[in-house]
Amino acid sequence: MKKIWGLLMPFALVLCLVAPAASAKIKESNDTFKDKSTHVQIVLFDGFDLMDALAPYEVFAAAGMYSKGAITVELVSAEGKRSVPSGLNGPALEAQTVLDPKRPGIILVPGASGKPAGDSEDAIPDILRQAMKTGLPDMLKQAFNNKEITVATVCGGTLLPAMKVY
Repeated sequence: MKKIWGLLMPFALVLCLVAPAASAKIKESNDTFKDKSTHVQIVLFDGFDLMDALAPYEVFAAAGMYSKGAITVELVSAEGKRSVPSGLNGPALEAQTVLDPKRPGIILVPGASGKPAGDSEDAIPDILRQAMKTGLPDMLKQAFNNKEITVATVCGGTLLPAMKVY
């Protein structure tokens, strides 16, 4: 039973976020409908946790498919289009564009993947410190100040906004 609830919770989150848009009566053309979609930006940074990024991507992409485009999702980075290595020598993912902190929708920040503690290059605290040296903290601050954006975090991604005083 716990396993079933664990699988249903991500879908429940998506439904809570898009239910108002999905229940609205839309009389405009399909082109206008696309403008009213919820856009999700999943942030990649060097050493990100692959599962923290791909699992939400899969859920949001499926929600977009089943809602006929009411949700769109893309992988982004603070630096723009580039190959971003995941942690623990995992595969890299391609960020499609630069994070846009002004675009209404959802910004999801995954955690880091590495050693849980220590001062080594592959330790999570150092991975997060390196992410703080990019433009990501300022972009997240802009997003937090935008009432049309929901910033969501997964696991250690919660620490990134907390590492800079807002």
